[in-house]
Amino acid sequence: MDTILRTILVAGAEAARRVYSFIRKNKNGGIFRRLERLRKEMMQTSAKATQMLTYEDPFSLADPTWLSTNLGILTCIECSGIHRELGVHYSRMQSLTLDVLGTSELLLAKNIGNAGFNEIMECCLPSEDSVKPNPGSDMTARKDYITAKYIERRYARKKHADTSAKLHSLCEAVKTRDIFGLLQAYADGVDLTEKIPLANGHEPDETALHLAVRSVDRTSLHIVDFLVQNSGNLDKQTGKGSTALHYCCLTDNAECLKLLLRGKASIEIALHFWCYKRASPYLSE
Repeated sequence: MDTILRTILVAGAEAARRVYSFIRKNKNGGIFRRLERLRKEMMQTSAKATQMLTYEDPFSLADPTWLSTNLGILTCIECSGIHRELGVHYSRMQSLTLDVLGTSELLLAKNIGNAGFNEIMECCLPSEDSVKPNPGSDMTARKDYITAKYIERRYARKKHADTSAKLHSLCEAVKTRDIFGLLQAYADGVDLTEKIPLANGHEPDETALHLAVRSVDRTSLHIVDFLVQNSGNLDKQTGKGSTALHYCCLTDNAECLKLLLRGKASIEIALHFWCYKRASPYLSE
């Protein structure tokens, strides 16, 4: 694994394909085995997956078998179409019954869920004359509500107004592996790709994604996945030129590497000299 991970950033697309193949074949890693076991358990039937992901919205009678993979929530088929219209930068829809979902996508959903998501994103929903649709609402009402909730974040709880406080809360959420703290930062409208105020950073000008990748463990892969799926730029570099993909290479982190490659992180950005020097012994293997 060490050789493959260190080669990818120089060898290009062919190396990326080899990494994908390697990860699929590698059954020995403890994290891989646990996540694969979870994936198989959750995908045995649509009903079991729905139960494990705990759908608690008013559309519970409408066969909620569509998953927004970047937000970790389930919707019914009618609302899934509206989510797709929003664009993948807001919501990425896949079917629990028709699509083959990755372990990380299911893990993110299991750690957020509709109830946890709505506690933040619907905190300021009017209690009287609620605009929230019910199973009998028409498509216009649903679209108006979904647009307000997911694009405008009109009903979200807001904790921080200034940029500095938002970035501090983002940093703390990643450091403490707090997915709902991360969701709160998202609700506050923080730029997930901004450099974070971390005095003891591994390199200057790290982003939340850099921090998440270098501190990830078996309990926090969903933190990395949320950042990968909801960040507009996966290729931000530190003051020394490292991207999050470089961090994966240097720490031999196959799970995070897979997430970044799936998210279309660039493999063309050159390693800075000391990293290239470290990787070069493996390039001829």
